Amino acid sequence: MSSLKANSSATIARALLWIGAALLIPLDASAQPVVAETYLDNLYLWFLGFVGVAALFAIVLGGILYMFSGANLTKVEQARGWIRNAIFGIVLAATSYLILFIINPNLVQHGFDINKIITDACLALSITC
Repeated sequence: MSSLKANSSATIARALLWIGAALLIPLDASAQPVVAETYLDNLYLWFLGFVGVAALFAIVLGGILYMFSGANLTKVEQARGWIRNAIFGIVLAATSYLILFIINPNLVQHGFDINKIITDACLALSITC
């Protein structure tokens, strides 16, 4: 049993490393080296894409559960819960975008300069960075 847990942990670690590497790899060969803002842009886009795909699967699963629930009210509520939670996830992702846009529109424009943001924050706080 512990070897199964070790194998699944290793698989998860490999998947996370693959995703991290994919975020760092430039899409074209002539691209500049990856810097922090490129990494954050890619991470943000991957997150939004993942939320969209996960919500799509959850809505489809909820629809299938709803179709096959018959007259069983427990299964109907479970299916509605899947659909409701998927829609909540989409609303949560959209709200996070809205909050980031309200705080600083540069955070969601995919090309923000993280070094400039840090320097401005240090200047505003009168500290050395």
